[in-house]
Amino acid sequence: MTTHRRAVSVPLYPGEYEQRLAEAFADFENEARKSASAGQARFGQRSAVARAARTFDDLREHPPEPVASVTLHQVGYLDWDDLVERHPARDGNAEDAINGVDMSVFPRALLHLSLVSPDDTRDIGDRLAAGEQQLRTLSPSHVHYRKLVGASWNVNNEALDLPKESLASLLIQQRSDGSEQQN
Repeated sequence: MTTHRRAVSVPLYPGEYEQRLAEAFADFENEARKSASAGQARFGQRSAVARAARTFDDLREHPPEPVASVTLHQVGYLDWDDLVERHPARDGNAEDAINGVDMSVFPRALLHLSLVSPDDTRDIGDRLAAGEQQLRTLSPSHVHYRKLVGASWNVNNEALDLPKESLASLLIQQRSDGSEQQN
């Protein structure tokens, strides 16, 4: 029987590209914060916010060839419950209390299980070990590992994908929405 669960393909780009992309997004966020604190509600084409958004969009739209592409699968509810049981929240830890699990180990276990096909019928311990072996074979950098952990969390917790619009187009839309409200 084929299991139909959400899966995502996560491209792993050369580390310097991932770093440049993260820096460009941080620049965009910084410029947007500065603009908001200065009381600038609009983002003109020449504004620092718009320039930072275009820089990020240009990088995102023209990536180099990925060094690898990793498929992550959404885990079933029974496997999720098993992982939660195996990694209960630590007493007195605020992050654990919010998420209901031990966040020092749960995300890695979730990644291991997300690496294994949902059609795999082995018990959860064997599938966790198989996912751990796949991760070791992949041998990701720390940047790539964090990207995979985030993607496995998202594929298992987000109901819908984020819009694929560029930051610049979202800013332009926000600007026109603000103009319409003023009329």
